[in-house]
Amino acid sequence: MARASDGRGGGTVVVIGGGLAGLSAADALLSSSPARASVTVLEASARVGGRTASMASAVVPGAVVDIGGQWFGARQEAALALGRELGIRLLPQYCEGRRVVQMGTDVRTYAGLIPNVAWSALVDVQLAIWCLKALQALVGCFPAVRRWADRTTMAAMAARLLWTTVGTALLRIVVQALFGAEPEAVSVLAFCRYVTASDSIERMSEIGPGSLQCWTLAGGAQQLSLRLADRVLARGGRLLFNRRVVSVERGVAASAAGHSTTGSAPCRVVCDDGSVLLADTVIVAMAPPIAARIRFNPPLPPHRVALGAESRMGCIIKALVLYPRAFWRHAGYSGEVICDTASDPGHGPAFNIFDGSALVRDPDVAAGCLPSGGATGAPATPSAHYIAPEPRPGVEWVIVPPPPGTHGEPGRAVPTLVAFINGARAAEW
Repeated sequence: MARASDGRGGGTVVVIGGGLAGLSAADALLSSSPARASVTVLEASARVGGRTASMASAVVPGAVVDIGGQWFGARQEAALALGRELGIRLLPQYCEGRRVVQMGTDVRTYAGLIPNVAWSALVDVQLAIWCLKALQALVGCFPAVRRWADRTTMAAMAARLLWTTVGTALLRIVVQALFGAEPEAVSVLAFCRYVTASDSIERMSEIGPGSLQCWTLAGGAQQLSLRLADRVLARGGRLLFNRRVVSVERGVAASAAGHSTTGSAPCRVVCDDGSVLLADTVIVAMAPPIAARIRFNPPLPPHRVALGAESRMGCIIKALVLYPRAFWRHAGYSGEVICDTASDPGHGPAFNIFDGSALVRDPDVAAGCLPSGGATGAPATPSAHYIAPEPRPGVEWVIVPPPPGTHGEPGRAVPTLVAFINGARAAEW
């Protein structure tokens, strides 16, 4: 954040980022400033919401599905309170019934949190959980442990702690689901920090009451940002779309760039369309890797630059499949499936499947998450895979993701996702 004043006594504030963080900051400034600061939110895309996005179903009139993040955890009190304040109804995540775990060709069902796998794998995983819980306490007390955890990946730690193939696969699935990344890309420190914020590994991994995957929002998760944006506009704020910020200049640097900064506007914000905004305070409400694309003058401190350069954002391919009825519920299943796609990609592209029917009643929805890079993902050629606990649901489908190495490259469009239903090409994104 670049500033010359604290922004609480009025003045001009520019917020970069139209996600929940940016809109919350703008809303707080407009509601609490005695002199009502002038607030402008700049958003690079054509919508608000950041990594939450909800869209109307093309199949079911009036239904909405979340194509981005969708869950709110039981301990996320601020977000839940904001939702209630904005009049958004909370919908519980369906979790009743038995679950399915697939490790290679071995498919088993189970109830509760503990998967039905070999006892040796359960002991293996439990020992690893105890070690991680001990590390949670140690990283907060000892700088040397914190430095070790920061340079050690979850994959490296798993190689040291876990001795069973199934135990290693379960840890990989947990990291993939929670971070949208492979264990090779997640540090032990990042994992411990996330666990601490979420109370426990068990709450992070569970679905349902008290967990990190507890609630969805009626109308989709993006409703929170949309209604917050409406309130920002109603309180006199401005929201400008398609304004990607390329540079933030402050004080002498802004003057040297050829724009006067006399008076109370020492910061100069430049967008990719050539527009320039002056502000007393600039709030960068973006993930560090995205904020790192902005040129700051004077430069940010070295540790802040390093954070942007070394941080990674998770990325998951999410697939939604609509069925005429939620057959898994009628058969006594929760709709939750965990699959080891890393060791045997031929057994299906999705590593985590869950019931997504909260927003769509008829037909019902099963949602699946695919690994982001394709290296551990779907088969290279179309084939039928079951993505539900029922042995033969009557609908066979497969999602073919982008080729390895093409997802997320700057300046390159993500290739099309193709869905094959009963062996026939049915849809694409």
